[in-house]
Amino acid sequence: MLLREQQPTKTPSEPPGHYQRRLRRTFGNNVIIASTLCVDGSNGRSTCSGDSGGPLTIGSGGSRQLIGITSFGSAQGCQRGHPAGFARVTSFNSWIRARI
Repeated sequence: MLLREQQPTKTPSEPPGHYQRRLRRTFGNNVIIASTLCVDGSNGRSTCSGDSGGPLTIGSGGSRQLIGITSFGSAQGCQRGHPAGFARVTSFNSWIRARI
């Protein structure tokens, strides 16, 4: 069953690289690369098993923009406050455009 999770967008108050370091501690160095979009899960909401391939969008009202594709989350569960990783859509623009 596809569920929808809406979270507020906020300007990071943490120093640059904070969330990337947090993701590396959780998942290791090999998964955090330039094409990974890191999303904080500290509010107890994150990706769950079966979410892979799902959209990460931003926007308001009826206008949404796809910015990420769910890639990975913590094996400890989606409500543990761990960050998640999404494939950054802009990193694959040329590949996407060549196929549509």
